[in-house]
Amino acid sequence: SVANYILELLNQAGGIAEIQRNELASFLGCVPSQINYVLTSRFTPEQGYMVESRRGGGGYIRITRLKLSKADNAYNQRHRRRPGPGHGPGHP
Repeated sequence: SVANYILELLNQAGGIAEIQRNELASFLGCVPSQINYVLTSRFTPEQGYMVESRRGGGGYIRITRLKLSKADNAYNQRHRRRPGPGHGPGHP
């Protein structure tokens, strides 16, 4: 999967990976928007990642694994917001 591939890149590169979205999509046989979706849903600050994108000159996306303490990580896991009935777009 896209997420597993990015995680493997992060593991091999010591927690920082730079990718080119179109090249990665071509390599993995998916569309570039799928790369975007995975980055915005699986690689969030709450999950311990920072994602930066640069345009021009070929452009790239840099994913950095943040060094969260075990206490921070446990807190984030317990307090992750999950929308329930009546929550989400269009529901204050």
